Amino acid sequence: MKDFDMTKLKVILTAALIFAAAGTAIAGFTDVKPSRPGELGIEALLDGIYGGDFSGSGGDIDAHITYTGSGDSAGITATRIQDFLDRDGTPDPINLLTGTATDVDQFWTDGIANATARAVYAGYTQQFGYRQNGGDYTKWFDVTSTSTFDFLNVQSPGSHTFSPTWEWARWGNNPDEPWFSGPNTDGLDHMITYLITGAYGAETTTWLLFFSDLYDPTGDYEPDFNDLVVEIQATVIPAPGAVLLGSVGIVVVGWLKRRKTL
Repeated sequence: MKDFDMTKLKVILTAALIFAAAGTAIAGFTDVKPSRPGELGIEALLDGIYGGDFSGSGGDIDAHITYTGSGDSAGITATRIQDFLDRDGTPDPINLLTGTATDVDQFWTDGIANATARAVYAGYTQQFGYRQNGGDYTKWFDVTSTSTFDFLNVQSPGSHTFSPTWEWARWGNNPDEPWFSGPNTDGLDHMITYLITGAYGAETTTWLLFFSDLYDPTGDYEPDFNDLVVEIQATVIPAPGAVLLGSVGIVVVGWLKRRKTL
């Protein structure tokens, strides 16, 4: 009986190793701790930003995989994006326009974006920016509500075209260096992401980025990922041909109007 059990165990272990070697990458999610007293967690932030009442399911109790809205937010869903790959390998960039929950939120590609800071729960200065193609940090705009623990509506100064790949970034005075959606100097993940559907119509792809400024593995509240919350709305980059046709169309319409007037 012992020989049979050992043989059976070896078969199971061998099959498991083969499956692990041949399978695709497994989803990985960064742990989220409860928010500090007086601050809001992921679910309450969704309630405040989109209205109504969200309820979560799956994953971490403090950052569920899926949140579904009801009441004023009926039809709105927030789905968490993977933070890393459980197995070795560099994740492919997530498409700003067509990305899904099976992607990883470290690197991004393709599109024009507008950004709005929606909440701050940190007593530090805040900037929101990006790093394109592995270069230096670039500030997009300041979030001027320092030491304010509240919902915001601080919009970026117009849209920005990103090409070809980039990382999102948050910079404050704690410490004096940016934290990126990709690799950081402390080796930790400082941003989690949700894909928002149903909030603004099918033509707009919306992402909600949650940043954490500090890490305290021995404490009760860090990382809570509520220090800066930024909403990203993506639009399509017009193809060169479409731009040319649009310009020609404007000229023709103007000419026809002038001719009719004459």
